[in-house]
Amino acid sequence: MRVKSDRIHRRFIGKFTGDSDFLINRKIKGIVNIQGKKASFPLPVFLLDALSLNLIQKAMTDMSGGYQFEWLSLRPYIIVTTMPSKNFNAVIQDNVVPK
Repeated sequence: MRVKSDRIHRRFIGKFTGDSDFLINRKIKGIVNIQGKKASFPLPVFLLDALSLNLIQKAMTDMSGGYQFEWLSLRPYIIVTTMPSKNFNAVIQDNVVPK
């Protein structure tokens, strides 16, 4: 099954993988916490494919530490965020699956 414009699909997901249900908007969303408190400033968040470690999407958190990735295939991902000031090491969440 193909959509009218495959360009939107490639922008968010990459090359067409043949998923029959890629039109479903699967999401991963969460909140970055620093020492138990929500981040109060924007941080970069990276979504990596858990198998290939390729970068799938990147986002910035909002002022309350929230982030969201959309239009994902149903497979495991790794989420990584870092602090530009280098006060803390990277925060990593493994085997995240979109809903």
